[in-house]
Amino acid sequence: MTPKPRTEYLPLERLVFLPELQLRALPGGALYDEAAVVRYAEVLADGGEFPPLGVVEEAPLSGRGDPRHLVYSGFHRGEAYRRAGRGSAECLVRPGTLQDARLLALSENSRHGLARSPEDCRRVFDALMADAPLLARVLRGERNAHEAIRRATGLSKGVICKYLARAGLRAENGKLVQVAPPPDPDPAARPARVGGEPSDDRPGDPTPDPPARAALPDHLSGKARPGAFAAHRAAAGEVLRALREAAAGLD
Repeated sequence: MTPKPRTEYLPLERLVFLPELQLRALPGGALYDEAAVVRYAEVLADGGEFPPLGVVEEAPLSGRGDPRHLVYSGFHRGEAYRRAGRGSAECLVRPGTLQDARLLALSENSRHGLARSPEDCRRVFDALMADAPLLARVLRGERNAHEAIRRATGLSKGVICKYLARAGLRAENGKLVQVAPPPDPDPAARPARVGGEPSDDRPGDPTPDPPARAALPDHLSGKARPGAFAAHRAAAGEVLRALREAAAGLD
C-alpha cells in the first residue's frame, strides 16, 4: 500500500531543485521565470500564501544519512519564499524515488498555475520519451498507449498523436511502434528540383522541362550551308534587275 502524503514545513536548505524536474521550457534552461518569482514574492510580502510545494522524500541508498527532498512542484514558489526571507515552506511530502518525482513532474501545471505553452508540452513529451524505464512504467499493463501517456502527462490526445508522428512512432494497443519518419518539412532541407522530376511541394506532379527553343533559319543562326549566301545574293540581284526594267518601261 502506497503511504499517503503528509504535510509539513521543511527548511528551504533541505529542498533539492533538480533541473530535470523543472519541465517548463524556460530560456537558457533556467529553473524559474524571474518575473513570476517577483510577483510571488510581492504576494508573500503582502501576507499572502501559496499551496504547498510538491516533494518526494527519497531515502538514502545506503539506508544511512538524511533523505533527499526532491521538489517536483513549486520551483517559483520555493525561490519566492527564499527572497521573502522565509526559512521554511509548507510541503506535501510523499516517500518515493527519483523516478517517482519524474513521473509526478510530467503532469505538473496541467491543471493549475500558468497554462503550459506549446514549448512546455513538447518538453514534457520529450522528457518521457527520453526516459526508457519511466516510459516502460507508464505503458506497463496498458491496452491504450495514448490514454496511458495522457494520464501521465496531462497532454491531450491530439497533441500526443502529433508528437508521436513527428518522432516516427505509432501507438498500437499498449505499445509504441517505430515507423518510417515523416519527410522533413523544412523547405531548406529539400533537394533542388530537376526538370521532369516530381516536385516536393506537389508529390507526383512533375515539373515540366522548359520548352525547346525553336530552330532558327540557317541565315540567322550563323550556320549557313555552303553556297547558301551566294544563292541569296543571286536572288537579290534578280529582284534589282526586275525593278530597273520596270522603271525603264515607265519612262
